[in-house]
Amino acid sequence: MDSDADARREFFEQYKNYVQNVLFPTEKEVKAILREWKRPGHWRPASGLEDPRKLRLASPSPVQRVRTRVKRAESVEDKILRRRDVFTEGLCPASFRKMNDTVGARVILYFLSHMPLIDGELRKLDEYFEISQTESPKAYLPEELFNRLALPLHRKEKESGYASIHYILRLKDSKVAVEDRPWFELQVRTITEDAWGEVEHVLGYKPEKTTISVRRQFQIISKQLGAIDEHFNHLYTALTEVHEEVEYKDSDVLDPRTLPPELTALGLGCAQNEIDGLLKVLVSRRISTVAALRVVATPSRLDVVRHTFWNVEGRPPSNFEFIANLAAIAETNDQEEQIARIKDQISFLRAWESIRTNTNPST
Repeated sequence: MDSDADARREFFEQYKNYVQNVLFPTEKEVKAILREWKRPGHWRPASGLEDPRKLRLASPSPVQRVRTRVKRAESVEDKILRRRDVFTEGLCPASFRKMNDTVGARVILYFLSHMPLIDGELRKLDEYFEISQTESPKAYLPEELFNRLALPLHRKEKESGYASIHYILRLKDSKVAVEDRPWFELQVRTITEDAWGEVEHVLGYKPEKTTISVRRQFQIISKQLGAIDEHFNHLYTALTEVHEEVEYKDSDVLDPRTLPPELTALGLGCAQNEIDGLLKVLVSRRISTVAALRVVATPSRLDVVRHTFWNVEGRPPSNFEFIANLAAIAETNDQEEQIARIKDQISFLRAWESIRTNTNPST
């Protein structure tokens, strides 16, 4: 018994070192790459937004959130002991180095129609990721949806109705030495699919250990959630087509429909996930209509914001910084006062970023 306990302690110590030296650095690098997918404008070229009509839209932001994790030691131990046919060496470094899910990542999308965007991005970014040839990507999707999306993947089904796409990837460029670089699993799914996957996991669903009625209930819920995803996707497509054609008047209120085309007219832009924040900034300064924004966003004010940022930060302002500073200088025409307010705003944003980073170093 003592020898078994000693061997287990040694295994945990070995895995702890592996986590610190290999898995945590890998997770950090993977998260940095995937978070770029949320950056405003990242998807503009990939989604055909060179079309002049579509330049009036918010930049598409298919990614709602990104999650990463490193597998806990007890989960690694459990997997090795359950899959002795695969991990024949038992509790030792060779076993956990063989795993392809010690690092896990998940990309949550808003809509089904965004799935091909992600697949194309993974294949385009071959300088970042290597896709496993031995464990090819799998799409756990209904056949009709799989065929409609035309994904170049192998389709599978789970009896529970679980829906997701799984990729096994490895970083091509990393601080981790090539010989130690681990394979990791990336899951891609919609918000609705993610909710279903989480519930399925919590319930511990195992088809072989449940009754026919329970299995049928899982399948019914899966189809209902799939229908909801389809409805969301249809609404997204229909509303996008409407927004491409409508012209807005001075009296129209600034909202998620009117703001993107107005920003485009100013030579700016915004991502879908920025709109709420931008509107709050504008409305707080009583800039709540199309006309009010047009009055504030004069060429001279835009130049003052742009030049002040270059002088202070050595870079152009982001879209959000442009709007926040336009709002800050909306009530003055004095250029010196405008510059002073912009500098104050920059100092505030710096202080806030420092607080946010120190409070949550993982952001």
